[in-house]
This record gives sequence, C-alpha cells and structure tokens, in this order.
Amino acid sequence: MQQGNYVPLETGGIRQDHIIAFARTYEQKVAIAIAPRFLTKIIQPGQFPFGQVWQDTYVLLPHKSDGLWTDAVTGKQIVGAEKVLLSQILSDHCVALLM
Repeated sequence: MQQGNYVPLETGGIRQDHIIAFARTYEQKVAIAIAPRFLTKIIQPGQFPFGQVWQDTYVLLPHKSDGLWTDAVTGKQIVGAEKVLLSQILSDHCVALLM
C-alpha cells in the first residue's frame, strides 16, 4: 500500500468534522483508515468515542465486489453498503482499519 493512491472519503452527519477517513488503493486492494479527531468537543473525561457518540455521522465507503469489510483492528465484519454509520464501525473501538 505504500505505492497506492490516497483517496479521501466523504463523511456526513452531525459529527462529520470530528472524523477523518481515507482509503489507500493499490491494484485491486483497498485499505480504509478511520479515526476520530477533536474529541474534547464531543466527549467528556472518562467517556470513550464509541457507538452512539457518533449519532448520525457516516462515511461513504468505496464499492467492494463482495460487500464485506473486515476491521483489521477488531476482526469485526462490516457489511459494505455505500453509506455506513460510524456508530456501527466504531461501536467498540475508537479507530478502524477496514480491509
């Protein structure tokens, strides 16, 4: 992936300014990194940026032929509709690396 292309991913929703998401593509492979930013504005001390903290915030994922993404951090599988809520992707961990 070091030689791959950088593709910023579109986000939307109430917390869209608090997330960064991009894809790296190389040949037929795609890796997607998703991480929060500016957390002090959306969570309290001791609170974690998981699940419903993200409310209606979403990321638009690129098309994948089998429609299935696996988070390399948690092993969780995400069914790859184009528009996926961050509360689903970040339900129990604050970052994701979808492959």
